Amino acid sequence: MNAYEEKLRDRFWKKVKKIKNGCWEWVGATTYGYGRIGVCGKTVIAHRLSWVWANGKIPKGLCVLHKCDNRPCVNPKHLFLGTKKDNTRDCIRKGRFGDTGPTSTRLRTSDGFVKCCKCEKFLPKESFHKDNKVKSHSCHSCCKRCQSEYKRERRAEVKEKAKR
Repeated sequence: MNAYEEKLRDRFWKKVKKIKNGCWEWVGATTYGYGRIGVCGKTVIAHRLSWVWANGKIPKGLCVLHKCDNRPCVNPKHLFLGTKKDNTRDCIRKGRFGDTGPTSTRLRTSDGFVKCCKCEKFLPKESFHKDNKVKSHSCHSCCKRCQSEYKRERRAEVKEKAKR
């Protein structure tokens, strides 16, 4: 292992939190709930990197899927290879197809926290409106603070337009 790979592994493990259910949750930067880390100037999906370190190269045309349905999880024991079609079938079979809102598995961690789509913070479920529907905003997974901020910005825009 060279010095760069040692530093990369060190950075990686500093961003992983092992939790009771066996998941190793990524607590660093995320995109759509999936962990991401910079490698040689490129962004790499954290669970894919974990798979490569544990099992070797990912064959072309295959994806790294989660058995645990926990997007931030990077535990290689919770990962398996499959096609995009396999991933869609798995999603449908587990009732996650079209999953949105604060109870969504794509935005929820295993310890009950939900990721706000706007500020990208993981917050307790109570931080979201019960029905979480804001008529002037199409997203259903913003926390109360972000929704209030959005409403304030929209009111200011309307007042500014009315002045013109």
